[in-house]
Amino acid sequence: RERGATAILTGDGGDSLSGASTAKLAAREFLRRHGLKPRLFKVAEDVALLRDVTIWNVLGDALRTRRAEPNEYERGVRTRVLIDPGVYEEFLARIDGYRPHPWYESHPPCPWSIIMRLGTLSQLPPMYAVLNGFEPGSPEYVLPYYSQPVVELSLRTPAYLCVLDGRDRAIARRAFVDDVPEQILTRQWKDHPIG
Repeated sequence: RERGATAILTGDGGDSLSGASTAKLAAREFLRRHGLKPRLFKVAEDVALLRDVTIWNVLGDALRTRRAEPNEYERGVRTRVLIDPGVYEEFLARIDGYRPHPWYESHPPCPWSIIMRLGTLSQLPPMYAVLNGFEPGSPEYVLPYYSQPVVELSLRTPAYLCVLDGRDRAIARRAFVDDVPEQILTRQWKDHPIG
């Protein structure tokens, strides 16, 4: 309001669409698309560096999930629960109308590298409530990553192209190499201070 802004452009959705949330699944996707090719070892090395695990751990995961991936949604729910699993299951059973999104139970299963790429796009932006609308005089909330062409391009981009040398967002890093300081381009995590 002070500056007379008519819009606020945000990066919401960027983590999902740039491959940050799917980098750990890159070896799975490469193996599913290309089979046992020598480049799989480079992809596994990149993922291992990113996740701080061994290459054998990444390759084992890729081989185990080649035909059927585990439900990452259910796995994530189980690992994040701080209460007894039985109590949590009872709670879910009592929630009227609780249903997981159909993506999580699709048949044949949709690859998790695709589902997780959509990630935050299935959630409402924090500054905009559809039922309430905008506060009078508020700037428009613009989400470039939510545009259909950007989403479609992202979904067509294999996860293994988004991880390189143990860092995610590889395509974005290469795209802005002339515009962003090297310290930002080479840092491991976007929320770590530059030093």
